[in-house]
Amino acid sequence: MNKNKNFKEKYEEFHKNAGIQTKIVSKNDFTYHIVLSFIDKYLQPNMKVLDVGCGIGTISLYIATKGNEVFGIDISEKAISAAQKSAELLDIKNVCFRAVNFLDTDFAEKFDFIIFSEVMEHLPDDKLAIKKIHNLLRANGILFLSTRLERDPMHKIRIRLLGKDKFDISVGHLRRYSKEELTQLLESNGFKIREIKQTEGLLRMFLFTTKTGNRLLNFVNLPVIRSFLTLLDSLSVHLLGPSQIIIITEAVKGNTNYSDPWEEEVRLKYLQSFPIYWFRRNFIEKNIPIKDGMKVLEAGSGPAHDSIIFAENGANVTAVDLSENALRNAKKIYSDLGYPINTINANITKLPFADNYFDLTWNAGVLEHFNDSELEKVFQEMVRVTKRSGLILVFVPNKFYFWYQMHLKTAKNRQYEFERAYSIFKLKRLFEANGLKNIKVSGVHVHPAPSFIVPKTGVITEISMKVFSIIEKSTKFGNIKSLLGLDICIWGYKQ
Repeated sequence: MNKNKNFKEKYEEFHKNAGIQTKIVSKNDFTYHIVLSFIDKYLQPNMKVLDVGCGIGTISLYIATKGNEVFGIDISEKAISAAQKSAELLDIKNVCFRAVNFLDTDFAEKFDFIIFSEVMEHLPDDKLAIKKIHNLLRANGILFLSTRLERDPMHKIRIRLLGKDKFDISVGHLRRYSKEELTQLLESNGFKIREIKQTEGLLRMFLFTTKTGNRLLNFVNLPVIRSFLTLLDSLSVHLLGPSQIIIITEAVKGNTNYSDPWEEEVRLKYLQSFPIYWFRRNFIEKNIPIKDGMKVLEAGSGPAHDSIIFAENGANVTAVDLSENALRNAKKIYSDLGYPINTINANITKLPFADNYFDLTWNAGVLEHFNDSELEKVFQEMVRVTKRSGLILVFVPNKFYFWYQMHLKTAKNRQYEFERAYSIFKLKRLFEANGLKNIKVSGVHVHPAPSFIVPKTGVITEISMKVFSIIEKSTKFGNIKSLLGLDICIWGYKQ
Protein backbone atom coordinates (compact mmCIF):
# COMPACT_ATOMS: atom_id res chain seq x y z
CA MET A 1 0.00 0.00 0.00
CA ASN A 2 2.82 2.38 0.92
CA LYS A 3 4.54 1.57 -2.36
CA ASN A 4 1.42 2.56 -4.30
CA LYS A 5 1.13 5.76 -2.28
CA ASN A 6 4.76 6.69 -2.94
CA PHE A 7 4.31 5.80 -6.61
CA LYS A 8 1.30 8.14 -6.88
CA GLU A 9 2.93 10.93 -4.89
CA LYS A 10 5.96 10.90 -7.18
CA TYR A 11 3.83 11.56 -10.26
CA GLU A 12 1.65 14.14 -8.56
CA GLU A 13 4.89 16.00 -7.84
CA PHE A 14 6.04 15.49 -11.43
CA HIS A 15 2.79 17.05 -12.75
CA LYS A 16 2.48 19.82 -10.13
CA ASN A 17 2.77 22.49 -12.85
CA ALA A 18 0.60 20.68 -15.43
CA GLY A 19 -0.65 23.25 -17.92
CA ILE A 20 -3.83 23.48 -19.95
CA GLN A 21 -3.42 23.09 -23.71
CA THR A 22 -4.89 25.78 -25.91
CA LYS A 23 -4.28 23.99 -29.23
CA ILE A 24 -3.73 20.49 -30.62
CA VAL A 25 -0.10 19.47 -30.96
CA SER A 26 1.25 19.66 -34.51
CA LYS A 27 2.49 16.47 -36.14
CA ASN A 28 5.67 18.45 -36.93
CA ASP A 29 6.29 19.37 -33.28
CA PHE A 30 9.92 18.62 -32.38
CA THR A 31 9.00 16.80 -29.18
CA TYR A 32 6.22 14.63 -30.60
CA HIS A 33 6.84 14.25 -34.34
CA ILE A 34 8.50 10.81 -34.11
CA VAL A 35 5.73 9.31 -31.97
CA LEU A 36 2.93 10.90 -33.99
CA SER A 37 4.37 9.70 -37.30
CA PHE A 38 4.07 6.09 -36.10
CA ILE A 39 0.61 6.60 -34.62
CA ASP A 40 -0.62 8.17 -37.86
CA LYS A 41 0.78 5.23 -39.82
CA TYR A 42 -1.26 2.60 -37.96
CA LEU A 43 -4.27 4.50 -36.63
CA GLN A 44 -7.54 4.24 -38.55
CA PRO A 45 -10.69 6.39 -38.10
CA ASN A 46 -13.44 5.19 -35.74
CA MET A 47 -11.11 3.18 -33.52
CA LYS A 48 -11.63 2.80 -29.78
CA VAL A 49 -8.32 3.92 -28.26
CA LEU A 50 -6.87 3.57 -24.75
CA ASP A 51 -3.99 5.89 -23.82
CA VAL A 52 -2.25 4.40 -20.76
CA GLY A 53 -0.27 6.99 -18.81
CA CYS A 54 -1.71 9.83 -20.90
CA GLY A 55 -0.26 12.62 -18.71
CA ILE A 56 -1.90 15.95 -19.63
CA GLY A 57 -3.54 14.31 -22.65
CA THR A 58 -1.44 15.69 -25.51
CA ILE A 59 -1.53 12.48 -27.60
CA SER A 60 -5.09 11.58 -26.56
CA LEU A 61 -6.41 14.92 -27.79
CA TYR A 62 -4.49 14.59 -31.07
CA ILE A 63 -5.96 11.13 -31.70
CA ALA A 64 -9.48 12.32 -30.82
CA THR A 65 -9.31 14.94 -33.58
CA LYS A 66 -8.72 12.08 -36.04
CA GLY A 67 -12.25 10.77 -35.49
CA ASN A 68 -11.55 8.19 -32.78
CA GLU A 69 -13.12 7.51 -29.37
CA VAL A 70 -10.32 7.95 -26.81
CA PHE A 71 -10.05 6.96 -23.15
CA GLY A 72 -7.00 8.49 -21.44
CA ILE A 73 -5.88 7.33 -18.01
CA ASP A 74 -3.11 8.41 -15.67
CA ILE A 75 -2.29 7.91 -11.99
CA SER A 76 -1.82 11.66 -11.50
CA GLU A 77 -5.01 13.56 -10.62
CA LYS A 78 -3.28 16.85 -11.44
CA ALA A 79 -2.39 15.65 -14.95
CA ILE A 80 -5.91 14.34 -15.56
CA SER A 81 -7.46 17.58 -14.31
CA ALA A 82 -5.35 19.51 -16.82
CA ALA A 83 -6.30 17.06 -19.60
CA GLN A 84 -10.01 17.42 -18.83
CA LYS A 85 -9.81 21.21 -18.86
CA SER A 86 -7.92 21.10 -22.17
CA ALA A 87 -10.59 18.91 -23.77
CA GLU A 88 -13.30 21.30 -22.51
CA LEU A 89 -11.42 24.36 -23.76
CA LEU A 90 -10.82 22.78 -27.18
CA ASP A 91 -14.43 21.51 -27.30
CA ILE A 92 -13.43 17.89 -27.95
CA LYS A 93 -16.28 15.59 -26.96
CA ASN A 94 -14.98 12.16 -28.03
CA VAL A 95 -12.30 11.90 -25.34
CA CYS A 96 -12.64 10.90 -21.69
CA PHE A 97 -9.97 11.20 -18.99
CA ARG A 98 -9.82 9.37 -15.64
CA ALA A 99 -7.29 9.32 -12.79
CA VAL A 100 -6.75 5.61 -12.12
CA ASN A 101 -3.94 3.11 -11.57
CA PHE A 102 -3.79 0.98 -14.73
CA LEU A 103 -2.70 -2.23 -12.99
CA ASP A 104 -5.47 -1.97 -10.37
CA THR A 105 -8.31 -1.04 -12.74
CA ASP A 106 -10.83 -3.37 -14.38
CA PHE A 107 -12.04 -2.37 -17.85
CA ALA A 108 -15.47 -3.35 -19.16
CA GLU A 109 -14.60 -2.98 -22.85
CA LYS A 110 -12.01 -3.96 -25.47
CA PHE A 111 -9.91 -1.58 -27.53
CA ASP A 112 -8.69 -1.41 -31.13
CA PHE A 113 -5.54 0.58 -30.35
CA ILE A 114 -3.58 1.09 -27.11
CA ILE A 115 -0.94 3.75 -26.53
CA PHE A 116 1.70 2.71 -23.99
CA SER A 117 4.24 5.49 -24.42
CA GLU A 118 7.03 6.03 -21.88
CA VAL A 119 5.10 4.17 -19.17
CA MET A 120 6.33 0.60 -18.68
CA GLU A 121 9.72 1.68 -17.33
CA HIS A 122 7.83 3.30 -14.42
CA LEU A 123 5.60 0.37 -13.48
CA PRO A 124 6.41 -2.03 -10.62
CA ASP A 125 5.19 -5.01 -12.68
CA ASP A 126 5.82 -4.42 -16.38
CA LYS A 127 5.13 -8.06 -17.32
CA LEU A 128 1.67 -7.92 -15.77
CA ALA A 129 1.01 -4.70 -17.70
CA ILE A 130 1.85 -6.35 -21.03
CA LYS A 131 -0.44 -9.30 -20.25
CA LYS A 132 -3.24 -6.94 -19.30
CA ILE A 133 -2.84 -4.92 -22.50
CA HIS A 134 -3.09 -8.10 -24.58
CA ASN A 135 -6.33 -8.99 -22.80
CA LEU A 136 -7.72 -5.49 -23.41
CA LEU A 137 -7.04 -5.50 -27.14
CA ARG A 138 -9.43 -6.97 -29.65
CA ALA A 139 -8.04 -9.65 -31.99
CA ASN A 140 -5.53 -7.95 -34.32
CA GLY A 141 -5.66 -4.81 -32.18
CA ILE A 142 -2.58 -2.58 -32.26
CA LEU A 143 -0.24 -1.72 -29.38
CA PHE A 144 2.01 1.32 -29.75
CA LEU A 145 4.82 0.97 -27.21
CA SER A 146 7.74 3.28 -26.59
CA THR A 147 10.26 3.13 -23.77
CA ARG A 148 13.84 3.83 -22.75
CA LEU A 149 16.82 1.82 -23.97
CA GLU A 150 19.63 0.68 -21.71
CA ARG A 151 22.08 1.58 -24.50
CA ASP A 152 21.04 5.28 -24.35
CA PRO A 153 24.36 7.18 -24.74
CA MET A 154 23.33 9.90 -22.25
CA HIS A 155 22.39 7.21 -19.73
CA LYS A 156 25.77 5.52 -20.18
CA ILE A 157 27.61 8.84 -19.74
CA ARG A 158 25.83 9.51 -16.45
CA ILE A 159 26.54 6.01 -15.19
CA ARG A 160 30.20 6.32 -16.16
CA LEU A 161 30.68 9.74 -14.53
CA LEU A 162 28.37 9.51 -11.52
CA GLY A 163 27.88 5.80 -10.96
CA LYS A 164 24.11 6.31 -11.32
CA ASP A 165 21.60 8.09 -13.55
CA LYS A 166 20.08 10.90 -11.49
CA PHE A 167 17.60 11.65 -14.27
CA ASP A 168 16.21 8.09 -14.12
CA ILE A 169 15.86 8.41 -10.35
CA SER A 170 14.17 11.82 -10.52
CA VAL A 171 11.48 10.74 -13.02
CA GLY A 172 10.88 7.30 -11.50
CA HIS A 173 12.48 4.99 -14.08
CA LEU A 174 12.68 1.56 -12.48
CA ARG A 175 14.46 -0.09 -15.38
CA ARG A 176 15.60 0.21 -18.99
CA TYR A 177 15.35 -2.33 -21.80
CA SER A 178 17.13 -3.95 -24.72
CA LYS A 179 15.44 -4.60 -28.05
CA GLU A 180 15.83 -8.35 -27.55
CA GLU A 181 14.30 -8.27 -24.05
CA LEU A 182 11.23 -6.35 -25.23
CA THR A 183 10.74 -8.54 -28.28
CA GLN A 184 10.84 -11.69 -26.17
CA LEU A 185 8.43 -10.20 -23.60
CA LEU A 186 5.90 -9.16 -26.25
CA GLU A 187 6.04 -12.33 -28.33
CA SER A 188 5.75 -14.57 -25.28
CA ASN A 189 2.54 -12.74 -24.38
CA GLY A 190 0.80 -13.21 -27.72
CA PHE A 191 1.95 -10.17 -29.69
CA LYS A 192 3.18 -10.17 -33.27
CA ILE A 193 5.81 -7.52 -34.00
CA ARG A 194 4.84 -5.27 -36.89
CA GLU A 195 7.63 -2.69 -36.74
CA ILE A 196 10.58 -1.69 -34.54
CA LYS A 197 12.38 1.64 -34.58
CA GLN A 198 15.28 2.68 -32.35
CA THR A 199 15.42 6.45 -32.29
CA GLU A 200 16.19 9.65 -30.33
CA GLY A 201 19.87 10.45 -30.16
CA LEU A 202 22.15 12.25 -27.73
CA LEU A 203 20.98 15.70 -28.87
CA ARG A 204 17.29 15.08 -28.09
CA MET A 205 18.21 13.56 -24.73
CA PHE A 206 20.27 16.64 -23.87
CA LEU A 207 17.32 18.89 -24.70
CA PHE A 208 14.74 16.79 -22.83
CA THR A 209 16.67 15.67 -19.75
CA THR A 210 18.87 18.61 -18.75
CA LYS A 211 17.93 22.05 -17.35
CA THR A 212 19.97 23.82 -20.01
CA GLY A 213 18.35 21.75 -22.75
CA ASN A 214 14.86 22.44 -21.36
CA ARG A 215 15.46 26.19 -21.69
CA LEU A 216 16.46 25.73 -25.36
CA LEU A 217 13.30 23.75 -26.17
CA ASN A 218 11.35 27.00 -26.53
CA PHE A 219 13.28 27.78 -29.70
CA VAL A 220 13.53 24.43 -31.46
CA ASN A 221 10.11 24.51 -33.13
CA LEU A 222 11.13 27.31 -35.45
CA PRO A 223 11.05 25.48 -38.83
CA VAL A 224 14.69 25.98 -39.86
CA ILE A 225 16.04 25.15 -36.40
CA ARG A 226 13.71 22.14 -36.04
CA SER A 227 14.84 20.64 -39.36
CA PHE A 228 18.52 21.23 -38.59
CA LEU A 229 18.32 19.68 -35.12
CA THR A 230 16.32 16.71 -36.41
CA LEU A 231 19.06 16.03 -38.95
CA LEU A 232 21.79 16.35 -36.32
CA ASP A 233 19.95 14.04 -33.94
CA SER A 234 19.49 11.42 -36.68
CA LEU A 235 23.24 11.49 -37.25
CA SER A 236 23.88 11.10 -33.52
CA VAL A 237 21.64 8.00 -33.46
CA HIS A 238 23.78 6.39 -36.16
CA LEU A 239 27.08 7.43 -34.62
CA LEU A 240 26.44 7.07 -30.87
CA GLY A 241 23.30 5.00 -30.55
CA PRO A 242 19.58 5.53 -29.77
CA SER A 243 17.88 6.26 -26.45
CA GLN A 244 14.31 5.27 -27.28
CA ILE A 245 12.68 2.24 -28.87
CA ILE A 246 9.28 2.26 -30.56
CA ILE A 247 7.55 -1.06 -31.19
CA ILE A 248 4.29 -1.53 -33.07
CA THR A 249 2.67 -4.88 -32.29
CA GLU A 250 -0.53 -6.73 -33.09
CA ALA A 251 -2.49 -8.81 -30.58
CA VAL A 252 -2.69 -12.35 -31.94
CA LYS A 253 -5.65 -14.27 -30.56
CA GLY A 254 -7.49 -17.47 -31.32
CA ASN A 255 -10.03 -15.80 -33.58
CA THR A 256 -7.97 -13.86 -36.12
CA ASN A 257 -8.60 -12.67 -39.65
CA TYR A 258 -5.98 -15.01 -41.10
CA SER A 259 -7.25 -16.78 -44.19
CA ASP A 260 -5.68 -20.16 -44.93
CA PRO A 261 -4.69 -20.06 -48.64
CA TRP A 262 -4.75 -23.88 -48.79
CA GLU A 263 -8.29 -24.35 -47.51
CA GLU A 264 -9.59 -25.57 -50.86
CA GLU A 265 -8.17 -28.52 -52.78
CA VAL A 266 -5.21 -27.40 -54.91
CA ARG A 267 -4.17 -29.34 -57.99
CA LEU A 268 -0.54 -29.79 -58.99
CA LYS A 269 -1.27 -28.46 -62.47
CA TYR A 270 -2.29 -25.14 -60.94
CA LEU A 271 0.84 -24.94 -58.78
CA GLN A 272 2.99 -25.71 -61.81
CA SER A 273 1.39 -22.88 -63.78
CA PHE A 274 3.60 -20.39 -61.90
CA PRO A 275 6.96 -19.90 -63.68
CA ILE A 276 8.83 -19.68 -60.38
CA TYR A 277 8.04 -23.38 -59.74
CA TRP A 278 10.00 -24.44 -62.83
CA PHE A 279 12.84 -21.99 -62.20
CA ARG A 280 13.35 -23.32 -58.66
CA ARG A 281 13.10 -26.93 -59.87
CA ASN A 282 15.65 -26.38 -62.65
CA PHE A 283 18.02 -24.69 -60.21
CA ILE A 284 17.84 -27.57 -57.71
CA GLU A 285 18.35 -30.11 -60.48
CA LYS A 286 21.57 -28.40 -61.64
CA ASN A 287 23.07 -27.25 -58.35
CA ILE A 288 21.93 -29.40 -55.41
CA PRO A 289 23.17 -33.01 -55.03
CA ILE A 290 20.28 -35.44 -54.46
CA LYS A 291 21.02 -38.98 -53.29
CA ASP A 292 18.72 -41.98 -53.08
CA GLY A 293 17.42 -42.41 -49.52
CA MET A 294 18.54 -38.99 -48.25
CA LYS A 295 16.29 -37.33 -45.68
CA VAL A 296 14.86 -34.01 -46.87
CA LEU A 297 12.85 -31.58 -44.74
CA GLU A 298 10.82 -28.75 -46.26
CA ALA A 299 10.14 -26.39 -43.32
CA GLY A 300 7.05 -24.35 -44.15
CA SER A 301 6.12 -26.56 -47.07
CA GLY A 302 2.62 -25.55 -48.06
CA PRO A 303 1.49 -28.47 -50.28
CA ALA A 304 5.18 -29.44 -50.74
CA HIS A 305 5.04 -29.24 -54.54
CA ASP A 306 8.54 -27.72 -54.65
CA SER A 307 9.94 -30.89 -53.00
CA ILE A 308 8.62 -33.22 -55.70
CA ILE A 309 12.00 -33.17 -57.43
CA PHE A 310 13.60 -34.71 -54.32
CA ALA A 311 10.98 -37.49 -54.17
CA GLU A 312 11.48 -38.18 -57.89
CA ASN A 313 15.15 -38.83 -57.21
CA GLY A 314 14.57 -41.25 -54.32
CA ALA A 315 14.77 -38.91 -51.33
CA ASN A 316 12.55 -39.34 -48.27
CA VAL A 317 10.57 -36.11 -48.02
CA THR A 318 9.15 -34.69 -44.79
CA ALA A 319 6.86 -31.64 -45.02
CA VAL A 320 6.14 -29.43 -41.99
CA ASP A 321 3.54 -26.69 -42.10
CA LEU A 322 1.20 -24.82 -39.76
CA SER A 323 -1.71 -25.39 -42.16
CA GLU A 324 -3.41 -28.79 -41.93
CA ASN A 325 -5.13 -28.02 -45.24
CA ALA A 326 -1.77 -27.53 -46.97
CA LEU A 327 -0.56 -30.90 -45.69
CA ARG A 328 -3.81 -32.56 -46.77
CA ASN A 329 -3.14 -31.21 -50.28
CA ALA A 330 0.46 -32.44 -50.10
CA LYS A 331 -0.67 -36.00 -49.27
CA LYS A 332 -3.11 -35.97 -52.20
CA ILE A 333 -0.52 -34.65 -54.68
CA TYR A 334 2.16 -37.15 -53.65
CA SER A 335 -0.34 -40.03 -53.58
CA ASP A 336 -1.42 -39.22 -57.14
CA LEU A 337 2.24 -39.21 -58.22
CA GLY A 338 3.00 -42.45 -56.37
CA TYR A 339 5.57 -40.99 -53.96
CA PRO A 340 5.61 -41.32 -50.17
CA ILE A 341 5.64 -38.21 -47.99
CA ASN A 342 5.73 -37.67 -44.23
CA THR A 343 3.58 -34.67 -43.21
CA ILE A 344 3.66 -33.02 -39.78
CA ASN A 345 1.47 -30.16 -38.59
CA ALA A 346 3.79 -27.97 -36.49
CA ASN A 347 5.22 -24.49 -36.06
CA ILE A 348 8.63 -24.26 -37.73
CA THR A 349 9.92 -22.05 -34.89
CA LYS A 350 9.98 -25.29 -32.86
CA LEU A 351 10.54 -28.29 -35.12
CA PRO A 352 9.56 -31.67 -33.57
CA PHE A 353 12.74 -33.51 -34.56
CA ALA A 354 15.96 -34.61 -32.90
CA ASP A 355 19.24 -32.78 -33.55
CA ASN A 356 21.24 -33.74 -36.66
CA TYR A 357 18.42 -35.71 -38.31
CA PHE A 358 18.05 -34.49 -41.92
CA ASP A 359 20.56 -34.48 -44.78
CA LEU A 360 18.97 -31.40 -46.33
CA THR A 361 16.65 -28.78 -44.81
CA TRP A 362 15.15 -26.15 -47.03
CA ASN A 363 12.23 -23.88 -47.90
CA ALA A 364 11.11 -21.49 -50.61
CA GLY A 365 8.98 -18.38 -50.18
CA VAL A 366 8.81 -18.78 -46.39
CA LEU A 367 11.37 -16.66 -44.51
CA GLU A 368 10.06 -13.38 -45.95
CA HIS A 369 6.98 -13.74 -43.73
CA PHE A 370 8.94 -13.62 -40.45
CA ASN A 371 10.29 -10.62 -38.57
CA ASP A 372 13.92 -10.63 -37.41
CA SER A 373 13.36 -12.32 -34.05
CA GLU A 374 11.12 -14.99 -35.59
CA LEU A 375 13.59 -15.46 -38.44
CA GLU A 376 16.40 -16.27 -36.00
CA LYS A 377 14.27 -18.91 -34.28
CA VAL A 378 13.22 -20.54 -37.57
CA PHE A 379 16.73 -20.61 -38.99
CA GLN A 380 18.30 -21.91 -35.79
CA GLU A 381 15.77 -24.75 -35.82
CA MET A 382 16.54 -25.53 -39.47
CA VAL A 383 20.24 -25.75 -38.64
CA ARG A 384 19.65 -27.76 -35.45
CA VAL A 385 17.76 -30.59 -37.17
CA THR A 386 20.27 -30.83 -40.04
CA LYS A 387 23.11 -33.36 -39.88
CA ARG A 388 26.71 -32.26 -39.70
CA SER A 389 27.93 -31.73 -43.27
CA GLY A 390 24.24 -31.48 -44.22
CA LEU A 391 22.90 -28.76 -46.50
CA ILE A 392 20.65 -25.77 -45.75
CA LEU A 393 18.94 -24.23 -48.80
CA VAL A 394 16.71 -21.15 -48.88
CA PHE A 395 14.82 -19.26 -51.61
CA VAL A 396 13.52 -15.77 -50.74
CA PRO A 397 12.44 -12.66 -52.70
CA ASN A 398 15.27 -10.43 -53.85
CA LYS A 399 15.48 -6.97 -52.29
CA PHE A 400 17.19 -5.61 -55.39
CA TYR A 401 14.52 -6.87 -57.78
CA PHE A 402 12.62 -3.68 -58.60
CA TRP A 403 9.32 -5.23 -59.60
CA TYR A 404 9.00 -7.17 -56.35
CA GLN A 405 9.47 -3.94 -54.41
CA MET A 406 6.66 -2.43 -56.50
CA HIS A 407 4.51 -5.43 -55.57
CA LEU A 408 5.13 -4.86 -51.85
CA LYS A 409 4.13 -1.22 -52.14
CA THR A 410 1.02 -1.68 -54.28
CA ALA A 411 -0.48 -5.06 -53.34
CA LYS A 412 -3.59 -4.46 -51.22
CA ASN A 413 -4.89 -7.96 -50.49
CA ARG A 414 -1.84 -10.05 -49.73
CA GLN A 415 -2.18 -13.67 -48.67
CA TYR A 416 0.08 -13.01 -45.68
CA GLU A 417 0.12 -9.87 -43.55
CA PHE A 418 3.92 -9.63 -43.19
CA GLU A 419 6.15 -9.83 -46.23
CA ARG A 420 9.54 -8.46 -47.15
CA ALA A 421 12.52 -9.09 -49.41
CA TYR A 422 16.17 -9.85 -48.57
CA SER A 423 19.58 -8.83 -49.81
CA ILE A 424 22.36 -11.37 -50.33
CA PHE A 425 24.32 -9.52 -47.64
CA LYS A 426 21.69 -10.03 -44.92
CA LEU A 427 21.29 -13.69 -45.90
CA LYS A 428 25.04 -14.31 -45.82
CA ARG A 429 25.23 -12.79 -42.34
CA LEU A 430 22.38 -15.07 -41.24
CA PHE A 431 24.15 -18.16 -42.58
CA GLU A 432 27.54 -17.16 -41.14
CA ALA A 433 26.08 -16.31 -37.73
CA ASN A 434 24.71 -19.86 -37.54
CA GLY A 435 28.07 -21.45 -38.34
CA LEU A 436 27.42 -22.53 -41.93
CA LYS A 437 30.37 -22.89 -44.30
CA ASN A 438 30.97 -23.06 -48.07
CA ILE A 439 28.13 -20.59 -48.57
CA LYS A 440 27.03 -19.93 -52.15
CA VAL A 441 24.46 -17.56 -53.63
CA SER A 442 22.61 -17.34 -56.91
CA GLY A 443 19.26 -16.23 -58.27
CA VAL A 444 16.34 -17.65 -60.23
CA HIS A 445 13.69 -16.24 -62.53
CA VAL A 446 16.17 -13.81 -64.06
CA HIS A 447 14.33 -11.52 -66.44
CA PRO A 448 14.18 -7.77 -67.13
CA ALA A 449 10.56 -7.15 -66.08
CA PRO A 450 7.17 -8.81 -65.82
CA SER A 451 5.20 -9.42 -69.00
CA PHE A 452 2.79 -6.60 -68.17
CA ILE A 453 5.70 -4.13 -68.40
CA VAL A 454 7.74 -5.59 -71.27
CA PRO A 455 5.83 -6.32 -74.51
CA LYS A 456 5.45 -10.05 -75.16
CA THR A 457 6.61 -9.69 -78.77
CA GLY A 458 9.07 -7.56 -80.70
CA VAL A 459 12.76 -7.53 -81.53
CA ILE A 460 13.89 -5.83 -78.31
CA THR A 461 11.90 -8.25 -76.17
CA GLU A 462 13.24 -11.29 -78.03
CA ILE A 463 16.86 -10.12 -77.70
CA SER A 464 16.54 -9.27 -73.99
CA MET A 465 14.82 -12.56 -73.17
CA LYS A 466 17.52 -14.53 -74.99
CA VAL A 467 20.25 -12.75 -73.04
CA PHE A 468 18.51 -13.32 -69.72
CA SER A 469 17.76 -16.92 -70.67
CA ILE A 470 21.48 -17.59 -71.12
CA ILE A 471 22.20 -16.18 -67.66
CA GLU A 472 19.32 -18.15 -66.13
CA LYS A 473 20.40 -21.50 -67.57
CA SER A 474 24.05 -21.10 -66.65
CA THR A 475 25.38 -22.54 -63.39
CA LYS A 476 27.80 -19.60 -63.29
CA PHE A 477 27.16 -15.89 -62.68
CA GLY A 478 25.84 -16.60 -59.16
CA ASN A 479 26.40 -13.09 -57.78
CA ILE A 480 24.94 -11.46 -60.90
CA LYS A 481 21.87 -13.68 -60.76
CA SER A 482 21.40 -12.93 -57.06
CA LEU A 483 20.98 -9.28 -58.04
CA LEU A 484 18.83 -9.81 -61.15
CA GLY A 485 16.57 -12.70 -60.13
CA LEU A 486 13.12 -12.54 -58.59
CA ASP A 487 14.34 -15.05 -55.97
CA ILE A 488 17.69 -15.23 -54.23
CA CYS A 489 18.83 -18.75 -53.48
CA ILE A 490 21.51 -19.33 -50.89
CA TRP A 491 22.92 -22.57 -49.55
CA GLY A 492 25.59 -23.67 -47.14
CA TYR A 493 26.83 -26.64 -45.13
CA LYS A 494 26.58 -27.30 -41.40
CA GLN A 495 29.93 -28.03 -39.76
